[in-house]
Amino acid sequence: MKRLLIRWFVGWTDSWNQEMHREIEHRVIEAHKRHFPEISPNREETIKQMREFYYSRMIATANLLIAAGAILLALVALIVSAIGVIKAW
Repeated sequence: MKRLLIRWFVGWTDSWNQEMHREIEHRVIEAHKRHFPEISPNREETIKQMREFYYSRMIATANLLIAAGAILLALVALIVSAIGVIKAW
């Protein structure tokens, strides 16, 4: 059972991860084309720096979304437990 759960979770997160990387790569290439229409000698280095920026930005955004979701879940649990306590009195 554990193995099936782990395989499902890894498969599900892997597909999300691949989509996120594709989108980041697409945005990096498009931004590079907009800002540097000509081919420059340091093109690869510039694209590498842009990738690093987008990766760190996406990680920060994902962490904020996870934190917001955790807070929302905790608030719902607090409200449900408070209702249970009030009804028990």
